[in-house]
Amino acid sequence: AIVVTDGQSQDSVAESAQQLRDAHVMMYAIGVTNLVNVHELHQIAGNPARVLTVESFDELSKTLADSLTWDMCKTEFRPGTPDIICGADRIGVRASTKNPFDGYVFIMDHFHKKECRAGPEQFPDARSIGITIPFTECNIHRYRSLNPRGIFVEMTVVFMFHALFMTKVDQMVKVQCFYMEADKSVSVPMEVSMITTQFREKMYEMPRCEYTLRRGSQDGPIVEYAQLGENVYHRWECHDQADTFGMLVHSCYVDNGFGDRVDILDDTGCGVDNVLLMTPDYDETLRLATKPYHVFKYADRPVLQFQCQVCSSKD
Repeated sequence: AIVVTDGQSQDSVAESAQQLRDAHVMMYAIGVTNLVNVHELHQIAGNPARVLTVESFDELSKTLADSLTWDMCKTEFRPGTPDIICGADRIGVRASTKNPFDGYVFIMDHFHKKECRAGPEQFPDARSIGITIPFTECNIHRYRSLNPRGIFVEMTVVFMFHALFMTKVDQMVKVQCFYMEADKSVSVPMEVSMITTQFREKMYEMPRCEYTLRRGSQDGPIVEYAQLGENVYHRWECHDQADTFGMLVHSCYVDNGFGDRVDILDDTGCGVDNVLLMTPDYDETLRLATKPYHVFKYADRPVLQFQCQVCSSKD
């Protein structure tokens, strides 16, 4: 049924339109001119796809023809209510169409997997189509339910009517099977002795670690006396014969011996003050760490003491 209206009716149209739809009458609501009440058109048609608005009757013919064509295509080609197949180790769906089916039935998001789609070559009858998939293929979704007790198996199947493209006449069906779990208890008397506990112990020798200041490069000579501003390198090194441990240098501070203390590396090994010292660089073994810095000192204090902690990188 086609209703042409300005949508300005003084009477309620919803009840009458619903009665027609209940009688399986397909309703089209057409509003002419830009003053139409679109809300009333939606009440009449019950489907936004069958609501049309045009400026004049001259524009009506093509717009209406296109919409009617799509609805007829869907009626002719779309399958009816599909049958669900719940097998012992597989799940599937089958359906019938009025016209021969030339497209594909496939599991959503798995079209390009041959085992997850079925085409005309797999259908003995071009009007009887479907697909069946083992639980272990095509990412079939399985999950356990506690109430009711059992397992749900589900997938989303796409009926694609064109051989290459998806169009608006295609249909998607969510297929779900439930396998109820039998609540049964079985028992058999059996005594089990405790297994013997075996103890295994392996001792690792702790690595030897040393901290030095080097002049000019990380491998330069050890520094005992330096000039203010001179470029020297901090070097932390651990010797591990078993190649087991790595180290982390952390909690470093500088002290002048009179209670004045400044932190330069925090407890995670990161630099606190980039002017004094940045985060050390480690080699691949994590047993050598170095960082250059320019010599600084406390005012009127000739001596500096560097204190750092080294821990195993596994800690």
